[in-house]
Amino acid sequence: MSAYVVQDECINSIVTWLTFPRHQWERNRVEEALAKQGTIGATFEEKLGNAMFELNCNAVEQRYGDGQAKEFRDLDYTWKANYNASGYSVYDRLGEYIYQCSEGDVPESSELFKALHLVYDNLAHTFFRELRGAK
Repeated sequence: MSAYVVQDECINSIVTWLTFPRHQWERNRVEEALAKQGTIGATFEEKLGNAMFELNCNAVEQRYGDGQAKEFRDLDYTWKANYNASGYSVYDRLGEYIYQCSEGDVPESSELFKALHLVYDNLAHTFFRELRGAK
């Protein structure tokens, strides 16, 4: 398996989607995970974006070695709202993000990874329930 550090747009689409009131259940899962770790940022969005970027870099470095995340991109993540995020688009972005973070002990040790994976799984179930109801 290979891994890379995702672009800001990927993280920011996910974070923005979680700020919408209709996604409160998902946001609660993520906030619970964030509360269990120290995160940098003044707002939920900044804290989550920074934590996601750090987690992604951690996974990449577990795969390739310490200091290797910077070989994939500048380590200058910046939170910026990205409102181009339908549920399907966020599902795709979450899939990309989760795959890139599935290295080393990240899937087992990170509460944030587990919470985001739960959101990803819940989105898939929602899509199938909607398809079933569209008969």
